[in-house]
Amino acid sequence: MEMKSSPKDQCDLVFHESPSVEFVCRLVEEAGKSLLISSFEISSGRFLESLEKALRKGVAVSVVTEGRKADQLLRFFTISDWPNLHIVASKPNSHFHTMHSKALIVDEQRLFLGSANLSDESLGHNQEILVSTNCAAAVSAAMNVHQYLVKLLAAPESASGSLGTGIDKEGHNCGLTLRFSLAEPLSVEVFGLIREARETIQIFASHQIDHSIYAALSAAHGRGVDVQIIKESSALSYLDAKYPFTRVVGGRGKMHVKAISIDGQKIAFGSLNLFERSLKHDCEVLAISDSGRLNSKISTYLR
Repeated sequence: MEMKSSPKDQCDLVFHESPSVEFVCRLVEEAGKSLLISSFEISSGRFLESLEKALRKGVAVSVVTEGRKADQLLRFFTISDWPNLHIVASKPNSHFHTMHSKALIVDEQRLFLGSANLSDESLGHNQEILVSTNCAAAVSAAMNVHQYLVKLLAAPESASGSLGTGIDKEGHNCGLTLRFSLAEPLSVEVFGLIREARETIQIFASHQIDHSIYAALSAAHGRGVDVQIIKESSALSYLDAKYPFTRVVGGRGKMHVKAISIDGQKIAFGSLNLFERSLKHDCEVLAISDSGRLNSKISTYLR
């Protein structure tokens, strides 16, 4: 799905210095119609209080979260008390293993996506990426994915092999393209980006990286591409000693960013980690930006 940009379509980096629980909570409290929330973890007490305020106003709230991380959310809300609240807690199924994507859609008009979970750690301490867009194509694609997830998790045995209209297509507008693992393993997109590089590759990783990624990076290095992997020491593995690409960072809070910069022209970011399960088996979202304005902001933030 490709749509022409509108002058009113805007895409912007939300977290310039550090994540802010107050910013995200304000988004929730100011919602007037609906909230669609997908998050691996929803445990911030401050966020849950804001969600309750939205519910009391009559806002329709639909939540998809990872079952292993849902206890605090389910304890906070007694579902029968909130007819306008629908929570789906994911379990491993034939379509994916872990629900790891992170997206917030406010009033069917604005999409927020990136690396941050809705936890105190992510919203208050980590270095994260959160980008907002009101691009109609991107919002529509993310809504379709959320609705499909709700149906799939309610009755996984009845879900068809096809993901349906809008699920296996991309939202592309204002320099932003969305890729969803429900349509195709995101490993395909990542390897394509690495092959595309001609000058530089920078990878920001919060976890260990699969050996197949290192092999692809080594091939890029062999053709003259300057390759850098930026990690915290906690994410190092024996492969970082084998391949001379890694730079260890620290001091700005835990780095939970997941991003790939290609030639300074494209930046891919989102929920996707670069280990095998995330690349091939989990429910993830990857946004690819070729917007010079947005990429400049992200690059400055990650410097």
